[in-house]
Amino acid sequence: MVPVFIFFFVIFSLVDISRILLHSSTEAVYSFVVITMAALVMAKVVLISNILPFIDLFKGRPLIYSTLWKSSIYVLCTIFVRVLERVLPLFFEDKGLSLIDERVVSEVERLPFWLSQAWVFVLLLLFVAWQELVEAVGSDKVRKLFFGR
Repeated sequence: MVPVFIFFFVIFSLVDISRILLHSSTEAVYSFVVITMAALVMAKVVLISNILPFIDLFKGRPLIYSTLWKSSIYVLCTIFVRVLERVLPLFFEDKGLSLIDERVVSEVERLPFWLSQAWVFVLLLLFVAWQELVEAVGSDKVRKLFFGR
């Protein structure tokens, strides 16, 4: 879980820095706490998704199958978690199913939601591809290839 957290913490921090540079602002769009929580949520999504019985459906096949499959599962779980975190407070406030349904539809229809999901998919694709490659080749060999003896 720690490598997943570190990966997403660094990536989300870089996205925040790029937003600062694009807007010529000195103010961070997201705080350290928000970035940390988002990285923890992504780590939790990957951890929970890895216990699903069908996550290793393409084991033994070329790595592209497993990479695309796992990335898709992780993205679907991410969408579920993102919608759930916005709807759960309404559920506990007893706002009614119609308001909850309205909130889900309004959240999913927004362009920023799908843009961030596209970023999450690309980042997860890179992460899973690396993870699958390390698993196939072996961590010692990858370490030796990158850092030498």
